[in-house]
Amino acid sequence: TMAASLTHTCTKCLHNFDARRPASPCRTHAGSFAGFERGKLYGGATRDFPNEEKTCYEWSCCGERDPKAPGCVVGLHVSADGVTSRPMEDASVTNGTSHHFADR
Repeated sequence: TMAASLTHTCTKCLHNFDARRPASPCRTHAGSFAGFERGKLYGGATRDFPNEEKTCYEWSCCGERDPKAPGCVVGLHVSADGVTSRPMEDASVTNGTSHHFADR
């Protein structure tokens, strides 16, 4: 018989983890990275922003503007076959807890 794989890939963040060892938390975004007209933030009319793009992009879940920003939802890694990661000893990770990092 073949030995079970020791390394699993998280279906949420695509990180590899070993279920036998504590792993850093899984961090994902609950929303999408999408663009909107900057003026729509300020009452509906598009305003002139001379030194900025008229279209602004951000994560819809947390408002973070960096497409590579760490996820705002923190939890355990989960593989396609249901194996979950072990939390770090000092981490208080609740699967699916949302943490908003953007200043709004």
